Amino acid sequence: MTSKSPYPDIIVPDIDLWSFLFQRQNRPFPDSHVILTDAQTGRRYTFDDLRKLSLNFGSRLQERLDWRKGDVLTIFSMNAIDIPPIVWGTVAIGGVVSPLNPNFSSTELVHYLKTSQAKAIVTQKSQYAKVAQAAEGAGLPKDRIIVIDDDDNASGDKIWQPDPYLIPDYKFDSLHKSPITRPKEELAFLVFSSGITCLINYGLFLGMSTYVMPRFDLEACCKVVQNQKITYVYIVPPAVLQMVQNPIVEKYDLSSIRLFNSAAAPLPMELIKALRTKLGLSIRQQYGMSECSPCTHSQTKQEGDEYPGAVGRLVSNMVAKYVPIAGEEVKPGRMEGELWVKGPNVFLGYLNNPTATNESFSEDGYYKTGDVGYEDAYGNFVITDRIKELIKYNGFQVPPAELEALILGHPAVADVAVVGIPSGKAGSELPRAYIKVKEDSRANHKTADDIVEFVRSKVAPYKQLRGGVHFIDAIPRNPSGKILRRELKKLYANKL
Repeated sequence: MTSKSPYPDIIVPDIDLWSFLFQRQNRPFPDSHVILTDAQTGRRYTFDDLRKLSLNFGSRLQERLDWRKGDVLTIFSMNAIDIPPIVWGTVAIGGVVSPLNPNFSSTELVHYLKTSQAKAIVTQKSQYAKVAQAAEGAGLPKDRIIVIDDDDNASGDKIWQPDPYLIPDYKFDSLHKSPITRPKEELAFLVFSSGITCLINYGLFLGMSTYVMPRFDLEACCKVVQNQKITYVYIVPPAVLQMVQNPIVEKYDLSSIRLFNSAAAPLPMELIKALRTKLGLSIRQQYGMSECSPCTHSQTKQEGDEYPGAVGRLVSNMVAKYVPIAGEEVKPGRMEGELWVKGPNVFLGYLNNPTATNESFSEDGYYKTGDVGYEDAYGNFVITDRIKELIKYNGFQVPPAELEALILGHPAVADVAVVGIPSGKAGSELPRAYIKVKEDSRANHKTADDIVEFVRSKVAPYKQLRGGVHFIDAIPRNPSGKILRRELKKLYANKL
């Protein structure tokens, strides 16, 4: 069963991202329009600032690091208004941007630096020690570590710090021509975590004046909303839960907010209703993934009010197919099953992994999302389950296979499977390990605690076994050896 976007198709211009954002003729705001503001310091960048900073950064990459088209720049940083011009400056000279989660451990960072063959990495001084350790493990010289907020280099290492402010006498070419000649095929982003390609690019295109915070802090967020009269807030389900449960919110005037925009995980109906009842605020949902750049479905404000619980309708130029799940009954006349999508925003494939790429696409070109649900009569997609194995903890993705490979290194473990169990928080799960111990080991609290600590010392905080360890006689698998994770979720449902 197939479904097409209810919206008219749009023409996707066959030009590179730099030209599309910075050289379009119909831009509805002036060069002096403020685009980004640091919510803590008040430091801000206009469109003209960002254009100059971006070209300045790209020029310095070419001059100092002999940057070539296709070279990869890794970004390992908290949110900051200096990150977007670094992204655009890299893209402007044909470079590839690879953003990473700043919570990764140094061991994980080594893996991503090697996989992407990064030529340099951007970070902040608070992360420098971790990045330096990872750079050494990946064979990346320390003079390829770019620290964007280091005023005094106390470490003694040779660090290049790009100027975070405008250089008044810098002469840049406002008509800079990108070296990208095949924008539909050439790589711009090598994405290991989602979001960035939407928030910074779409915000600039629309001319939204965006206030940037390094991380979510409830009171700091409420204070900025009140003081700056914020009208539009990007948020994830765990943060929504804080908004409706924490009494600190009542101290602030949030009446300027016209709309919350939620993604990363579906919002429970109870949370949507509580937000409306307690704070009088509306919220719309969007759905997508890194592989789709990242959005495939979106609600308007009205749709968020009228169809709470859905994640919206297909965006323009998108086509979807609902494929029945083997062994599950499909209701007559209902578009239900695993969601497959096709459109110009779908990625080209997984890096150096043709097997995964082939398995992820159907013969007729649809990307298999791994999410299960149905489409109602209005065209809304409602998520009911997830085939794909990724666990979502507070908006972060936790790959079970990665944890399983790690846990198998523990001397007491014979076999293991990791699944997500409900955390009690909206849109969040806790990684739990089901383990079969070796014959010479004991399945007791001491062993469980030791395994939890073993994992904790080797992974980012959000990947820890917060769901605990549970011992079982055998890991359920199908004849080909694939773990039957749904069977393990049933064990949890039965309090096992």
